[in-house]
Amino acid sequence: IDETGVHFETQHRRKDNSLIDVEISINGALFPDKKLILCVCRDRTEQNRAKQERTALIEQLQKALEENYLQSIEYNLGFGEEEQTFEARIVGNQAENEAVVIVRDITEPKRMELEIRQKEEKYRLLSEELEQRVIERTKEVQDLYDNAPIGYYSLDSNGVIKMINQTAINWMGYKREEMIGKKLTEIITPESNLIFEVEFPKFK
Repeated sequence: IDETGVHFETQHRRKDNSLIDVEISINGALFPDKKLILCVCRDRTEQNRAKQERTALIEQLQKALEENYLQSIEYNLGFGEEEQTFEARIVGNQAENEAVVIVRDITEPKRMELEIRQKEEKYRLLSEELEQRVIERTKEVQDLYDNAPIGYYSLDSNGVIKMINQTAINWMGYKREEMIGKKLTEIITPESNLIFEVEFPKFK
């Protein structure tokens, strides 16, 4: 490497895994007893994006002229520190070798669209968080129900077991699927059946 240097473009990967375009310039300089090499890196991401947008606009113009139908393209222009978004609609007239271009500023609609998407994403994440909390709380309640120190039965109007906690299952020695759908009168003593037949209708 000498004073004329070497120049090329490449891409660097950022911490968030996105890519940036980088221009590398390497130059050599001779001193009496040593040779120094200077390397300069420039971020070319925005310049390359603008160049691509200009190229795309030119291609759309050419296509409109050749095919005589409406083309539409969006592009960004920087004004100082601000950037605005424009939409160009292009209609070609091949007979006259000309094109009509209608440009409108869509910065505000785009900004509102982005805000709506961000709010939707925020509410989606909030909804997922609330749903997860409900699931966690449901599991906690189910755990308290199943492992309570007393047995719980939930019966329908016919005295059929619809729900039962693990404590009662352990007491009875059945599996859960064997208990669900069984009438309570099938597992209690004849003496208890007499009491059940008198008292249960009061709860209907």
